[in-house]
Amino acid sequence: MLLEATISAVPSTGTGLHRHPRFATVLRAQTQSRLALSLRDRPRARIFATQHHWLFAHIFAALTLESDEQQTFASDFLDAATEQRVASRSAAEGFLKTAMHYQMIEAKPAGRDRRRRPLGLSASGRHFFESWIATHLDTLDQIEGPGGDGGRGKRFRDDPTALERVHPPICRELLRSARVRWPPPSFSHFTWMADGGIVMDWLIVGIEGEVTGTGPIPLKWHSLDELCEMVSISQGHLQRKFREAEEAGILGWSDRRFHSRLWISPTFFQDYAAYQADKLGIIERAFAAWG
Repeated sequence: MLLEATISAVPSTGTGLHRHPRFATVLRAQTQSRLALSLRDRPRARIFATQHHWLFAHIFAALTLESDEQQTFASDFLDAATEQRVASRSAAEGFLKTAMHYQMIEAKPAGRDRRRRPLGLSASGRHFFESWIATHLDTLDQIEGPGGDGGRGKRFRDDPTALERVHPPICRELLRSARVRWPPPSFSHFTWMADGGIVMDWLIVGIEGEVTGTGPIPLKWHSLDELCEMVSISQGHLQRKFREAEEAGILGWSDRRFHSRLWISPTFFQDYAAYQADKLGIIERAFAAWG
């Protein structure tokens, strides 16, 4: 069974990737690539905009990719999503409607039982997951540098069947990861809001120099104007979340709020880096088992 025994989350895998000397630099490059992908494909990026929709999307994709017919039924997805306690059943139903609207998933030809219409990934939905995995494999290659495994992103892209083999194990481990399911407060402040992933990626992309020491990490941003154009939430709501983050010590401003240089706390960066390292470790293991 695809999602069997995944509900009991396991601790961080402790890959140590985030302590690699090249990790911070490569992480920013990966974040830039992921943000660019989100901005190129905004409709499908909206589906990944909140933590529970992101997990719903992985569950749906894995159910589909492990099926010989490359499809699943809405009821099977809703049961799996509910069993994993990602969010309510009504939230899972809302995800299906959103994913259909933005054409990440599509209806398939009905079988014998015309009361149950099968669903599957659309071509663009499949491409989005392929790009997501390939981007992370490229990051692993860049972290290791010369002498590493190398070429994982290319090998994945060159095999048209790779997604079916690599993605379902990734989904299982994501659902079992304590750090993914219940991230620390500095990270979860944004991850549950609409477009929270885009907000955090934007913050990380704003880092200009090396991340050293234990003090605030200055960013190149001096306002939220550019970010407001990237996200679907209102400027007022975005500013409120930033004020709350400032009160929690997650970020701050060098002088006047929203009109001076922005900074993030080292705790936020470390939590973000550890989360990404866990995710990379999950993808690395799934690819190694396949390749």
